[in-house]
Formats: sequence, C-alpha cells, structure tokens
Amino acid sequence: MRRVLTGLAAIAVLGAWSGPAGASALSRIKLDYRGYFSGIAGGVEKNDTLPEVQDGASRSAAALRFKATTVFDNGIKLAFNTSFGLDGEGSLVPNRGHVEDIYLELGTFFGTFTLGRQDGVGALMRVRTPSPLYGVYTENTELDMLELANIYTKLDLSGYNAKVTYQTPRVAGLQLGASYLVEDVPTGSPVHVASAYDRRKSGAAGATEAGINYSGKLGNISLGAAATYYADNHDGIGERDPRGYNVGVELGLNGWTLGGNFTQADHVNHATVYTNETRTTAWSAGLTYANGAWQLGGIYAHGADDPSGPNNNVDYQTYALGLTYLVRDGITLGLGVQHDEADPDPLGVVHPSGGALVIPGQSADGNAVFVETGLKF
Repeated sequence: MRRVLTGLAAIAVLGAWSGPAGASALSRIKLDYRGYFSGIAGGVEKNDTLPEVQDGASRSAAALRFKATTVFDNGIKLAFNTSFGLDGEGSLVPNRGHVEDIYLELGTFFGTFTLGRQDGVGALMRVRTPSPLYGVYTENTELDMLELANIYTKLDLSGYNAKVTYQTPRVAGLQLGASYLVEDVPTGSPVHVASAYDRRKSGAAGATEAGINYSGKLGNISLGAAATYYADNHDGIGERDPRGYNVGVELGLNGWTLGGNFTQADHVNHATVYTNETRTTAWSAGLTYANGAWQLGGIYAHGADDPSGPNNNVDYQTYALGLTYLVRDGITLGLGVQHDEADPDPLGVVHPSGGALVIPGQSADGNAVFVETGLKF
C-alpha cells in the first residue's frame, strides 16, 4: 500500500515538472519564510512532589519555516517546505534544535498532495482551544512552566515522519483530508511523545489519519470546527495498537472567542503516551476577549486515564489566565498565572515529561506566575 501511494505521488510531481511548463516555472520560483519565538520566565512552586519545588523557571521555543513555490503554466503549484525547531532551554523536555519537517507539496484543482516528513491531518486540520498565551496551550508542552498535569489534547502520535497526505479543496467551508505513515517510526527511549523531538521515536507503524474541517460564518458569528481520527499498528513490544478521535470547535463574535477540544483514545494516556488497556479522555476549553491591542483570556484542561486493574481514577487538571498586549505587528508582551493538579494512581507515576515523582496515592499541585514575550513574522 505504501509503495503504491508513494509511487502515485512521485508520478504526479514528475508529470507537473515535465515539458516546457516545467522549464519556465524554474524562473518563477518564489521564496518565503516565517517563524516565531516565545520566551517565558517566572516563579514556580510544586507541592507534594518528590522533590517539592519553590524556584524560578524559564522556557523558550522557536522555529523557522522556509518555502519555495512555483506555479506551472497549467496552474499546478509545486512547493518545497522545511522548518527548523530551535532549542527550548529550561524545559525538562526541551525541543532540541533539529529539522522538524521537510516535504514536497503539489497543489491542483482537485486538492493538495504532500509527500515527505511532516505532521498528519490530526495536527494539520485540528481546531485549537483559544488562549491568549503561548505557554498554556495544551498542545505545546515545551512552554509548560509546571510540567505537572501535562495534558495534551492534540491526538498526533505519528509526529514529523514520512507521510503521504491529501487534502481536498475547501467547498462551502468544508475540507476533507487523510494521511498515511509511509515509513514506520523506530521505538525510542523514553517512549513518550510530549515533544516534537521524541515523537520522531514513538514506535508508530502504519498510522492512518482522517479529518474534516469547517471554516465559515453563521451571520456575524465566525465558526471553526474539526474532527480527526487516528489509528496505528504500534511497533512497541507487547504494546496494544492505539485508536482515538479528536473534535474541536471555535466561535467568534465582537472580540470574543470561545472554543474547546475533546479527545478520547484507547491504549494511550492523557499525554498521548502508549499505555496498554488504558482509555483516556482529555478536554480543554478557553475564552478570550480582544479589545484593541489588549487580549484577556483563560483556559481549563482536564485529563483522565482509566487503566484496567487496581490503579484507576488518574486525574489531571490545568487552569490558566493570561493578559497580553500587542506592542506592534507580531510582537506581544504578556502576564500569566497557572495552576495544576495531579491525582495519580495509587502506586504513583513519573509524569510523562520526566519531571518530579508524584508521591504514591497522594495528590499534588503546582502554581506559576510568569511573564511572556512573543514574536511572529
């Protein structure tokens, strides 16, 4: 199956490139780049953990993306994409500097095909929970000041690895998509997928993803909604194959944005770590209000794992509030507070980011106050 998909994609690229149209397109290559940086620093305390913590902390994350695009005389678009994740200092699971994705994109009147190392539609087509801050997204643990609850509502275990992806044109606001993992991912250690770097070693095999996305308006209300499905034949020894789905929705009106995400999956936990005979439920909700250069908002996330056997009622929660100011286009300053609660299984667990040990059978909590700088270009 994978050979057929790879071959079809290669034929499509060669067909677009051949002939006089391909030669003239070389002279019309357009280069583009964009990127982001986020840095946060503040005070952190963790209670009833081993060790307990009262200290300062800092996090950072940055990435650069480059794209070269050309359009052929027949209207077909061909693009080369690559991005570089830069070092996230301070975090227990830093995003080590590395190439994140590198792939070819072929745009036609009947949709877009991509081939190469990239995210699947589980990441590409999702609708995020609104938040005014980078650091409290439940999809970016690199910027989590507490690293205690570590709730991850994005269902994406295949990571930046070789895939064939197809997305239809958007018709009446609707778009469909699917992706297939061309090359199985080696199992790494530790086998957690909380960071982009470690998701490249998660053990995903034959992963299939499908999604539907809507973007449009209902009167004066803007609406975004998406649903995605994930399944793979996991390559870890003695580990069951994960299956799961994610749905998200976002509504906007007069500066207000309200939205949320819901994920349910089997054989993974609330941080999308492979865990046999466990059903996880993770959800988040956020509300923001923007007025001129100011934006205020809050987000809540809840993760619950239901493993078989005597250890159950695994429960994690995150609360966060943030206020940001847009200094100028792409540059923001912010102030945030965060509170996490962890109610682990009776035997105690090392939480997936690899940080403090939760005391067996005892709840733990943490608090953080921080400032944030953000840059997008």
